[in-house]
Amino acid sequence: MLRDLSASGYDLYITTSKNEPMAIVMLTELGIIKYFKAVYGARPNCYHKADLIRTCLTENQINQSYALIIGDTSFDIIGGKTAGIKTLGVTWGFGLQHDLQASGADAICHSPKDIKKILKSL
Repeated sequence: MLRDLSASGYDLYITTSKNEPMAIVMLTELGIIKYFKAVYGARPNCYHKADLIRTCLTENQINQSYALIIGDTSFDIIGGKTAGIKTLGVTWGFGLQHDLQASGADAICHSPKDIKKILKSL
């Protein structure tokens, strides 16, 4: 899925509440860091999801209307909503569909293979 999104021209970034250096190590160990343009993790002065998203948007000159967060928890959805971007909740992670919907996800995805189709509809 990451390879397909990247090859299709989507610019992918990570915003995580995990410590940034640790997140980079994890992504490197998983062999997927190559698909992401940058990683934004918790920093001493920036650790709320919405702040990380805003930092990513600002530093990369991304208009909010072109941004979307794909997340598996209500924290991801709430962070995206607070930052003013679209949100896609995925049900194969830590969060529950009910929580993603209650948080106001713009769409819910049940399978990685469906992400591209849903992205086109948002």
